Amino acid sequence: MKGKELGEYQFVKSIGGWVYVGRIAKETEDELWIAPSCIVRKWGTNWGLGQLAITGRQEETVLDSLGLAKVQKRLVISEICCKSDIWEKTIEEDWSSRNVDMSLSWESKYQIVVAERGWVYVGLRSENKGDSIYLEHAIVLRKWGTEWGLGQLCFTGPTEKSEIDYLGERIRIKKGMTVKTLSCNDEIWEEAMSKYGVHT
Repeated sequence: MKGKELGEYQFVKSIGGWVYVGRIAKETEDELWIAPSCIVRKWGTNWGLGQLAITGRQEETVLDSLGLAKVQKRLVISEICCKSDIWEKTIEEDWSSRNVDMSLSWESKYQIVVAERGWVYVGLRSENKGDSIYLEHAIVLRKWGTEWGLGQLCFTGPTEKSEIDYLGERIRIKKGMTVKTLSCNDEIWEEAMSKYGVHT
C-alpha cells in the first residue's frame, strides 16, 4: 500500500525511536517525503500514538518543527493515519510559533544528512550516485545546541551552543547508513559556513 493511500497526514514511526507527523508529499522507491513535518519528541498521551492520531495534540505533547524530511523507508516500522484537518492546523500553528522564516525547498543546496549511530552531517548537496550521497564543504555536528531539535538547525543555522567539526571539501555517505535528509535555508547556512572559514 502506498503512503498516500493511508491518508494525506500520517504518523511515521521508524527505527531509532523517531516519530514523525506530517503530510506525505511524495513516495519514492526508497524514501517517504514528509512536508510540512514535525518530530513528536514527547507523546504526552494516556493510550499511545493512536490517541494523537484520533484526538490531536495533547496538553503535554511536545513537537519539534522539522521542515522538509526525506525518511528512509527501510527504517519505517509503521505508518498511522491521522485526522488531516486537525494535524494540518496543529503543524501550521507549531511552525508559526517559531517566529522564523519557515520557507524551504526540496532543491536546497545545503542539506542535513542524519546517519546511523547519531552522526549528523551538513554540507552542499553534490550528487546521489549509486549507493552513496556526496556532500561538499561538509561539517559534522558534534553537538546540536538547539531548543527544538534538528529543524531549528535547518531554519536558523547553528546556534551559539552548537559544536561543529569541519570535515573537508568532499565526503561520501553510504545510503544504507542514512536515516533521513533535511532541506536547509541556503542563505543562512552560506553565512554560517563562512564563519567557519568555508567559502563556497
